[in-house]
Amino acid sequence: MDPRTAKMLADHAQADASVPPPLRGMVRFKSKARAWVKASRMRAIGVSIAATVALIVGYVTTIAGPAAERDRLADQARAVERLSAEVVARQTALDACLSKAQAESEERWARACKERRERAGCVLPARVVEEQQQRESQARTACLMVGF
Repeated sequence: MDPRTAKMLADHAQADASVPPPLRGMVRFKSKARAWVKASRMRAIGVSIAATVALIVGYVTTIAGPAAERDRLADQARAVERLSAEVVARQTALDACLSKAQAESEERWARACKERRERAGCVLPARVVEEQQQRESQARTACLMVGF
């Protein structure tokens, strides 16, 4: 045997002996993997590309996709909540406006009765009643127009 080969084998044996037993398997695996990559360059490239694609597909399907779906659902829930809050606010404002219009109408009616020196809720002439109803209708229409 060539002295250089014998020296190389002795160095490898000494290196293997210096590595603790649990790591020897990893060292052997690493050296065999390097040898395989050098011998089969195109296969190694193909395997690494396939592994990369598999990792990307796995990441997208198990992590990124569900996270995007959760975000979309959360955004949709916030939009529904915001819309329902707007509807409630509009309805409250409309109810307040209509109540105010009704109160003003009743106040005008009571004032008209007071001008005639009668008690509140009296019977008014048709002309005054029409005028009161027209004002109340205009006030309600104004409330509805503001609501939209």
